[in-house]
Amino acid sequence: MKRSISTLPVVIIFALALILQGCGGGTGSPPATTAAQAEQTQAQTQAQTQAQTQQTQATTQQAQAQTQQTQAQTQQTQAQTEQTQAQTEEAPSEEKVPITWMMYLSGTINLSGNLKIYDHVGDYAGVIIEPMPVPQDVYNEKLLLAINSGDMPDIMTGGGAAAIQSAGAQGLFVPFSDYLDEMPHLSYWLDRYSDDINKLRSTDGKMYYFPDFRDHVRTNAGVMLRKDLLLKGGLDPDDIETLDDLYHAYEILKEQNPEYPVMGARS
Repeated sequence: MKRSISTLPVVIIFALALILQGCGGGTGSPPATTAAQAEQTQAQTQAQTQAQTQQTQATTQQAQAQTQQTQAQTQQTQAQTEQTQAQTEEAPSEEKVPITWMMYLSGTINLSGNLKIYDHVGDYAGVIIEPMPVPQDVYNEKLLLAINSGDMPDIMTGGGAAAIQSAGAQGLFVPFSDYLDEMPHLSYWLDRYSDDINKLRSTDGKMYYFPDFRDHVRTNAGVMLRKDLLLKGGLDPDDIETLDDLYHAYEILKEQNPEYPVMGARS
C-alpha cells in the first residue's frame, strides 16, 4: 500500500501537464490552426496593400492624363486665338479709303461719271476712286505742276516717263518693283519682255510706273462699225465700198441708235 500511495502524485502531476499542454499552456509549438490563420491574415494584408498601391497608381495616371488633356486643350485654344488674331489683322477694313486718280481726258468718255470700272477696282482694293480727268493737251503740264508742288494725287496715269522716274528716285513715288513677288501677272510680262525692262528703271534701278505691254499691233486709227446693227438695218458691211456707202451706213446706225452718236474717237 505505501508503494501505491507514493506513485499517485507523480501520475497526477503528469496528467496535469498533459492537460495544460493540450490547452495551450507551456512553451510548446502553437497549434497548426493558429499558424494558418496568421498566414491568411498576412496574405490578405499584402493583397490589400497591393490593391491600394495599384489604385493609387491608376489615380495618378488618370490625373496625369487629365493634365495632358488640359494642356492640349490650352495649346489648341492658344492656336485658335492666334489664328483669329492673324485673320483679324489680315482682314481688310470694311470702310473704303478714298483715293484720287489723275487721268487723261480724251475722246467722248465721261471719266467723271460713275463708271463700273471704278466700282470694280474699288471693291477689289477696298477704296473709293475719285477721278481727276485732265485734258490730254495739258496733262503733262498739270503732272509736272503737281510733282513740283508736292500736292499730288494718289494715282497718276501716264505722263512723261523721265519726270516720273526722276520724281520716283527722289522718294515721291512708291517703287512697284519692290512688290513684284505679289504681282505674278506683271512679273510674267516683265520676264517676257526682259529686254525692255531697263527702259522702265529709274536712276536708282527701281521702277515707278506700270508699263503698257501689248503682244499685238496697236492701232487707234480707222473706222469701226457695229456689224450687228448694220445687218439689222439691212446692210451688209462687205457692200460698203464708197464714201456714199459709208454715209448710208451711218444713216442706218443712226436709225438703229437714235439716242447715241454714230462715231466716237479716243486715243
